[in-house]
Amino acid sequence: MKKLKTKLEDVYILIPERFGDSRGYFESITERDLQELGFNRVFQVSNSLSNRGILRGLHFQKNPYCQAKAVRCHKGKVLDVISKTYLQYETVLLTPRNGKVLFVPRGFAHGFIALTNNTLFEYYVDNEYKPEYEDGILWNDKDINIPWDDIFKKYKIEEPILSDKDKKREKLKDKKINFKKEKTKYLITGYKGQLGYDIKRELLDRGETDILALDIEDMDITNYDEVKRVITNYKPDVIFHCAAYTAVDKAEDNEDIAYKVNVIGTKNISELSIKVGAKLFYMSTDYVFDGKKDGIYNHIQ
Repeated sequence: MKKLKTKLEDVYILIPERFGDSRGYFESITERDLQELGFNRVFQVSNSLSNRGILRGLHFQKNPYCQAKAVRCHKGKVLDVISKTYLQYETVLLTPRNGKVLFVPRGFAHGFIALTNNTLFEYYVDNEYKPEYEDGILWNDKDINIPWDDIFKKYKIEEPILSDKDKKREKLKDKKINFKKEKTKYLITGYKGQLGYDIKRELLDRGETDILALDIEDMDITNYDEVKRVITNYKPDVIFHCAAYTAVDKAEDNEDIAYKVNVIGTKNISELSIKVGAKLFYMSTDYVFDGKKDGIYNHIQ
């Protein structure tokens, strides 16, 4: 597969290799191809059907549920438009014949105009659609400076057709959106437990990809040297400490093991999180702390 750079950072045009004969052709694009560009996973595949002159955009989804997209045209012809900030945009012609796939990273506003009737447009999206996080920029915002008049003249479109919502979008200068999503490194202990598993799944749903999820066979939290090696090498920004001795009914009979895991192990994680400057989240169930205390819980020696 060819990967062509565009004038926008992290935005690529992908051209899958085609294998064909007189009957037609076969081509494919893999999830791994997209992941190498920063795509999380194929969460959803969507299609839209548009007639000539219909303009959809410019759309994006806000943090923490931002989305990356890979888009292509299966029938007809579209001019795809992507932008991130003032005076920066890219336009790409997508047709079934040229086979181009546009990769749209998180934090970019995206839209297109259909150039033929019955245009079939396909989206591969790496995160869940959340209506409350949906947003967009006014399609003809002059600060972005997309040359719509020239585009309409070139493709002989008299007037674009827009949804009521897209007609009323705010301009970029009026948006209070941080388009720069800093990459964060997460470390999860006790990954095979229910809490650790759910936290990783939630992080993936929010578009996070740099996650080191470990269980006892990967890192024994009671072994300080082992914890030090893992944490200082990975240097996480955030640690979710989910590893624990949770067999409450057996804890009194296995007091040494429970103390070693829940006290010594947590102490090791805490000390090393301070050493690398990571934020540490340590969650307890309401069987221990019901959350009703007005204030902090003091450490007891």
